[in-house]
Amino acid sequence: MDKIKESILKFALQNGVKFDAVNQGSVISKVIGEHPAVKDKMKEVSPIIAETIKLVNTLSKEERIEKLKEIAPELLEEKKHEVREGLKDLPNVNDKVVLRAAPSPSGPLHIGHAYVFGLNYQYKKQYKGKYILRIEDTNADNIDPEAYKMLPEDFAWLTNNGIDEVVVQSDRMELYYNYAVKLLDEGFAYVCTCKSEVFKEKLDKATPCDCRKLSVEENLKRWQKMLNEYKEGDAVMRFKSDINHPNPAMRDFPLIRINESEHPRQGMKYKVWPLMNFAVAIDDMDMGVSHAIRGKDHADNAKRQAMIHDVLKVNTPEAVSVGRINFEGFDLSTTQTKARIKEQHYSGWDDIRLPFLRALRRRGYQAAALQKFAVSMGITLTDKTVSQEEFAKTLNAFNKEIIDPISNRQYAILNPAVITIQHAPELSFEQDMHPSLRKGGRPFKTHQNFYIENNDLKNISEGEVVRLMGCLNFKKEGNTFTYVSKEYQEFKDVGKKQIHWLPQDQSQLTKIKIKLEDNTDVEAFAEKGVENVKPNNIVQFERIGFCRCDAKNSFWFAHR
Repeated sequence: MDKIKESILKFALQNGVKFDAVNQGSVISKVIGEHPAVKDKMKEVSPIIAETIKLVNTLSKEERIEKLKEIAPELLEEKKHEVREGLKDLPNVNDKVVLRAAPSPSGPLHIGHAYVFGLNYQYKKQYKGKYILRIEDTNADNIDPEAYKMLPEDFAWLTNNGIDEVVVQSDRMELYYNYAVKLLDEGFAYVCTCKSEVFKEKLDKATPCDCRKLSVEENLKRWQKMLNEYKEGDAVMRFKSDINHPNPAMRDFPLIRINESEHPRQGMKYKVWPLMNFAVAIDDMDMGVSHAIRGKDHADNAKRQAMIHDVLKVNTPEAVSVGRINFEGFDLSTTQTKARIKEQHYSGWDDIRLPFLRALRRRGYQAAALQKFAVSMGITLTDKTVSQEEFAKTLNAFNKEIIDPISNRQYAILNPAVITIQHAPELSFEQDMHPSLRKGGRPFKTHQNFYIENNDLKNISEGEVVRLMGCLNFKKEGNTFTYVSKEYQEFKDVGKKQIHWLPQDQSQLTKIKIKLEDNTDVEAFAEKGVENVKPNNIVQFERIGFCRCDAKNSFWFAHR
């Protein structure tokens, strides 16, 4: 318990150095990572965590740093963010590289998908290979009909139209049936009618069930009954593997089952459906997939598929396994999200609060930023935990690299306050669209009256010289504001604070709406030129952040 308490303190301090208030969830996650047994002691440990966080929150940032230096100085070391230049080579590349992304149509893509599917796309580019989108829809009970449209759209965006072929498994049923008959005919599979609990009991004891001993003729008869007579649960087609395999999961695993649910795409045309391992094995073989990049949780599935390939005497794709990324603090469940959309808690899959690609795209994130994130994570078997803060920091940095050069600068005032700067001259000038790439282009005419942010107004001190960015310098004298000078050089030596502004002249202004991260809409005044920003273009509103134009004078916040 003493070691657990030490972990709680050091991780609370570490979080407290990064943020003003300590995040309890982050502390719990890191403590469990260091001491997995804590999961079973949460009732005992939770009060200690709460008390420790309460203590750390009373300390100043400097005190937190000093304390952390004493007990865990290594946690103060800032990890350098390294961007990989490409990915390590794929193993055993002999001919053309053929890759596949194989989502189920339960909903659109989220940030978890973007990692593995982004890796596949990078390798497609690296080897000038082929990339197939295969929608795996053989389970009628977990399909969102809209996903047939959403998935190709999401992939087209994520890969810059880099998908070479789109395939839907349920359109290939006759192919699966042909190979089912082939396996039965050659004695590599059998149709089992045993009750599942009876079969499992025998399987655990490495004892074959009676169905395994049936002749090829009898199995083919049973296959016809699966198609025409048997009901759901009556029979399943199994692969005839080593019944003494040390891993029970490899023993006579199922290939095909009966499911009488109506299929959203095929209706009631079929009731005999291939299970994942059989469909994937046949598809990979038929499509010439050379490398299968997938989560390491599919390691056993890769072995089952290799067994099927062995008896069919074809090469199996080179398995490239990656560890799981736990996106801490995100809800990536399509089932739960779909339910909350139905309840109107979310407006749709592109709701600004969601970690789905449709939402990120609408906010102004670029596919290339997600691709860079995938490359930065790399190919590794190590599981990783990425917090919301870490993910946002990394993705925002990648996205900024891409959008900063193409984003024009604009002024917008969210909470306007009016100030009059006495003796200010009439000025006519242009501000830059971009500080280094696009000079001029933003005309202004100013005199004495301006809009500034209300918070800026409150924070102007007596006698302080303040600069209206790119315009003029003024200072506060009692309850009045007085013009000082025009040039920046005259401000540089005496002032520190620069603020954005707008002229209090309605002919130079337009009203806009900005949707913020929490889904609230705020209104603002913006310079007139914002009316010319076209949908999908991104602007950087000074001191607000990058925003994507969703419609005329309507913007979605992306990030700072």
